[in-house]
Amino acid sequence: VGYTLSSAGQSKVPVSGGALRITAQCLGIPEEIQRPLTSSTVSVAQLNVADGSIGLRGKQMLAWLQSKASSGTALVGFCELNGWQSLMSTTDLLKNRPNIVFKAANAGFTYSHIMVNSQPYNLGIVSAFPFDIIGQYGPNEGFQRGLLHVFVPKLQLHVMIVHLHAHQSTLRVREALKIQSLIAGLIHDGKDLVIMG
Repeated sequence: VGYTLSSAGQSKVPVSGGALRITAQCLGIPEEIQRPLTSSTVSVAQLNVADGSIGLRGKQMLAWLQSKASSGTALVGFCELNGWQSLMSTTDLLKNRPNIVFKAANAGFTYSHIMVNSQPYNLGIVSAFPFDIIGQYGPNEGFQRGLLHVFVPKLQLHVMIVHLHAHQSTLRVREALKIQSLIAGLIHDGKDLVIMG
């Protein structure tokens, strides 16, 4: 699925076991000084951008995201990132990346990922710190919209971004039970966890 670069700029074999490592966009800036934590607490945020946030609503959402980055928010989870997986450009190699990458960078977040599955209501995350993709669960795994599970090593924090079933409460209960089974081991092991959505 690609390669990650070490701090020396050398390629490394991808992480095995199904994990996908999201790495820095600028290897010349040490991770420790990109956005140092100034307190013992971590600020996170979650936003349902509602059908991809286009037009004026999209501009307001980007201003909100910039305010989160400037206030020290470590990461932001998103639901309904419709269209954010589209490439900024298919002809310009500098812009041949998903829209989420550019929106994250414009707001001040170095790392981003979008979970795309068979329905248009994508989930995503932008972060000041590198993270590992632990799991992506969509309709084939029993979630109407999905669940994205990441781990932020620097914070020793598991984050689950979930968009429960939009129309039936009984199916939301079924999805909640799946989440319960996914987090049981983390809770048993005393891991820090945030579930947002």
